[in-house]
Amino acid sequence: MAIAPGLAVWFQFAATVTEANINYGRLNIVNIQGGGQPFVQAMQRGDIDLFIGWFIGWEPFESMAIQQGLAWRQTVLDYSKSRAVGAELGMVGASRAALDGKREAVRRLVYAYLQAQNRVSASKETLATAIASWTGLDTAVAREVADKMTLEQSLTLAQIQAQAREFHRLGVLQRDVSAEMPQFFDHTIIASVRR
Repeated sequence: MAIAPGLAVWFQFAATVTEANINYGRLNIVNIQGGGQPFVQAMQRGDIDLFIGWFIGWEPFESMAIQQGLAWRQTVLDYSKSRAVGAELGMVGASRAALDGKREAVRRLVYAYLQAQNRVSASKETLATAIASWTGLDTAVAREVADKMTLEQSLTLAQIQAQAREFHRLGVLQRDVSAEMPQFFDHTIIASVRR
């Protein structure tokens, strides 16, 4: 089984298998550098049986492997169901200087982002068209990606704190910083533009 070392997907996978009472230390893990394409190529060559994208839905590479008949969609160890990780991986961040000195500009950026996200999320077909046009993916792969994707999920303070605790438990962070998260997490901007 292959995973990208040090990537957030490793953390998501490790947390998910731990919650499922699977001994992570007994798994035969191979580290592959780079984006998802090297994982698909390793499967095409028969170098690996599985890459962690099958557990977490690393798109578009999961859909590419499915389209090529190399894999099937597996949801038993879906990281979005993990108590420690949840559905969100990324976030939009701003520096303290930007929040203090350019708050209205940041607010307008977040508003424009949410409006664009709402437009492409109007239907799965609209989302697939956007994915294909922005990434150059084959239309069939873009449809597979869109079918499994939901945009406009918001990261919560509780989720960030749970992730920080889990990072500490797994040894990624030297100390538990979850109690410090509230001072860095400002949800007021998104709340002010969400309608």
